[in-house]
Amino acid sequence: MPGKKDLTLLFSVRLLSAMGVTLILPVLPTMMHTFGLSAAAAGMVVVSFTLAEAAMTPVAGVLSDRFGRKAVLLPSLLVFALGGVLCLFADTWEEVLLYRIVQGLGAGPLGVLYTILAADMYDEAHLPRIMGRLTAVDSLGTIVYPILGGVLGEWSWRAPFAVFTLALPAAFLSLYVTLRGAEKGMDWGAYAKESLNTLRERRSIGFFILVFLCYCVIYGPVNTCYPLMAEARYHASPSRIGIVFCMVAVGSYIASAGLPHLHKRWSFRTLMIAAGLFYTVPTAFLALTPGLWLSVLPLLVFGMAQGLSLPIINDSVALLAPSDDRAAILAVSETFVRVSQGVSPLLFTFIWMRWLWDGTYGAGAAAGLIILAVVLFLFSPRRAPDRA
Repeated sequence: MPGKKDLTLLFSVRLLSAMGVTLILPVLPTMMHTFGLSAAAAGMVVVSFTLAEAAMTPVAGVLSDRFGRKAVLLPSLLVFALGGVLCLFADTWEEVLLYRIVQGLGAGPLGVLYTILAADMYDEAHLPRIMGRLTAVDSLGTIVYPILGGVLGEWSWRAPFAVFTLALPAAFLSLYVTLRGAEKGMDWGAYAKESLNTLRERRSIGFFILVFLCYCVIYGPVNTCYPLMAEARYHASPSRIGIVFCMVAVGSYIASAGLPHLHKRWSFRTLMIAAGLFYTVPTAFLALTPGLWLSVLPLLVFGMAQGLSLPIINDSVALLAPSDDRAAILAVSETFVRVSQGVSPLLFTFIWMRWLWDGTYGAGAAAGLIILAVVLFLFSPRRAPDRA
């Protein structure tokens, strides 16, 4: 069983992997005003990071097998911290975006490595429990990060970026933890073939569409556009934006905590229909709320949609393939996540510039309806997805 240092490193990597976007969301409006940006340009601080993540996600697991966990983890943590430090001293918007790309390249492997490290440290009997704890820690982080970013943002838009230096103690700790070494004879061709095969399987396509759409609704109208709307419409400060926005994470935690019991009683299809409704209705209401604090309930319900949908989609994707082939299908799924996280802020900030908030949240609600349509037409009403 792993020791205290192993667990500290494991949980640190999980917390850091969730920090890259949610920590800075409350200061998006401040950055927009400071640099004289449009909403679309401000959203690029999310896009640049997530697309850089997407570039590293498909290869992170393979690199860690080929060269060893530490050979990938240590540079990733250092680059992640470096990008945050460089943003602290950026003088132009172009520099901020460049440094966010650097940071995203470091963050990409972290989102994959925490799962790999957990699988290395625990056997199959104990792995579900530790993964549950990692999910709980992640939920706690996503509650705290917007509040922390908002409080620090009252001082300066730069201040939240200092928090990314917390990756440095984790990097130092990794030097003293024994991690799995390199595997000789890695078959890159076979891995690429497995990844391409997953894109041809009919069952996989439906899940990948759902992954893309869910993260599109999350990162477009809510994660990127809501902080901008809260400042423009309600004149909210960064700290208030952070406090209200953390309701998304609270709702996600509530739903994910009850998900094991719900999944025993209801099928994948039923739960995803509920999640689709929870995505659609609150997103539509966000355009109509007359005050900042009245957004709390829609954001809470929206968070519950995340807590219902994302875990069961990820679980179902993992179970589409035998255990020996899961690395490829998980890498493809995670790539869909990162691409959606990168594309959706661009799309929805463009919609906002053209059709303002009604258009933005109307489009978000429409995406929720598409999620419902995909579930209704592509998944059987009689049973949950097959388990390999």
